[in-house]
Amino acid sequence: MNLNQVIVEWSKRTGKAIPEGVRFRNYATMEETANEVGWVGYPSFEECNSLWNEMSDVWNLEQYKETCIAKVSEMSFELRQRIYPDYKLMNASIGLYFAEETYNITRVCNEFREEFYRLKEAISSAKTIEEVNEIVATNKYSEIN
Repeated sequence: MNLNQVIVEWSKRTGKAIPEGVRFRNYATMEETANEVGWVGYPSFEECNSLWNEMSDVWNLEQYKETCIAKVSEMSFELRQRIYPDYKLMNASIGLYFAEETYNITRVCNEFREEFYRLKEAISSAKTIEEVNEIVATNKYSEIN
């Protein structure tokens, strides 16, 4: 993220126009540049800093969500393998087990899959890192057997 992205967001929120073609490298030179092009009413350092922090939090939240979704996916596979290792899934898929065993393997795999997609949807909808942590902590993987 850079100062220009912050200025564009500030403009969207306030409805104030930004001079066309002007690029800002940092706030220290922004005031000088604004004066050179006659831009009156540009955002203060405090406004830019506050908006920068807010935008950084959102960006960090999105990254954190992606990381946690990958984590719960990995958990799903690891915990399922403790119950039914991959070789049992392959054996079931080629018909080596009786119908009841194949049914149980399929049921367990589907339960892990459904729990992962429930968690993924909840994490994607979360508004804070704390909310993401709560969702991950309250997963129902341990109830699958």
